Amino acid sequence: MLLPIDDAHPVATLVRSHHERFDGAGFPDGLKGKDIPIGASIIAVADFYDDLMIGHLSSKPLNCAEARTLISHGRGTQFDPEVVDAFLQILIQATPVADPAPFMFPVRSSGQE
Repeated sequence: MLLPIDDAHPVATLVRSHHERFDGAGFPDGLKGKDIPIGASIIAVADFYDDLMIGHLSSKPLNCAEARTLISHGRGTQFDPEVVDAFLQILIQATPVADPAPFMFPVRSSGQE
């Protein structure tokens, strides 16, 4: 889909390769290790994390700690170890943003509906 757009060729390569595995067991080209573009490796980890957090890969959405554990298990097999290390470090350093308290508007009834 991106290939007809000249400026999108580098992005198309990353999208195409994000299902490759560090151990070479991925697809579509069976790339292995550092033959996988670094951008594709980053997308692979982020995509996997997102799928875990919204429940696409399990019966229910996982929490951050559970998702981190599964990503750690894929380090060096499914995912580039350096990308996993960087991703997990970023997650550990990230400060969760709390949802703001709801703002309540006072409503007065005029008695006329």
